[in-house]
Amino acid sequence: MPVKEFPDSDWKQLRKVYEAAFSRYCETSLEEARAVIEDASLVPSDRFDALCRKVKGKQKELNSIFYTFNFSHSNALMILLALYNWKVITPEELELFTPTTQARIRAV
Repeated sequence: MPVKEFPDSDWKQLRKVYEAAFSRYCETSLEEARAVIEDASLVPSDRFDALCRKVKGKQKELNSIFYTFNFSHSNALMILLALYNWKVITPEELELFTPTTQARIRAV
């Protein structure tokens, strides 16, 4: 979808949804890390190793979701598609976009 086909109203929504999704992803990742740290079934050295693996994996995933594309109007559809495919936006957030944009995202 060329830039001119991604409406300004959707661009404004994407900026808000992106921020919310990023914050939610980080918070969830921190909760997962906290669970590893607090896992009393593991000895401290195993918890540390598990934490390192978790953080590396989450950083790689975060880069794939949020930093694959430059955040620009010309990449807006691809950014929204990445957020949708990684399931980091809610169905309610997707419904904030125009019906045309929603249909394009769901069709891929």
